Amino acid sequence: GAFIVEKAGLKVDLENPDLDIGIEIIGKEAFVFEKTIDCFGGLPVGVEGKALVLIDEKAPNPSFLAALLMMRRGCAIEIAGLSSLNYSLIQTYSPRLLAFHRIKKLSDLKELADKLDCKAVVVDETLQTLKDEARPYPLNTMILRPLIVFSDEEINNELEKYKALF
Repeated sequence: GAFIVEKAGLKVDLENPDLDIGIEIIGKEAFVFEKTIDCFGGLPVGVEGKALVLIDEKAPNPSFLAALLMMRRGCAIEIAGLSSLNYSLIQTYSPRLLAFHRIKKLSDLKELADKLDCKAVVVDETLQTLKDEARPYPLNTMILRPLIVFSDEEINNELEKYKALF
């Protein structure tokens, strides 16, 4: 703070500031900003790499929540599925324009993930669906299951929270 006051010739008024400056120090880097944007929280999208999210046709759509949670954890996402869906809820929270990648079979996910430089594939499995469906993914890549501990009721509640924000 003293450095900024000295270099900018400003006075400090902690009760009624004319300018509020934030500083984030990450490792050897410092990011100085004067504006913060309210959002749903989490890490900046993209700081944790890129993941391919398999969008499922179930409704309400748990895969949408999986995508939103991965963005909240800092992943940039690509979306793919066996059939096109309206993914406007996911787009609302993405800082970049998303494109839907249609696949013909689940085994196409690995090739698409490699092509898009995605380090992982995200699926919407919960412990219950994993047990009930036993849907093996024929992939030789990391599979992330951000909904593994959620119940159907919790998924619906979380999706409603996101929908209420826009």
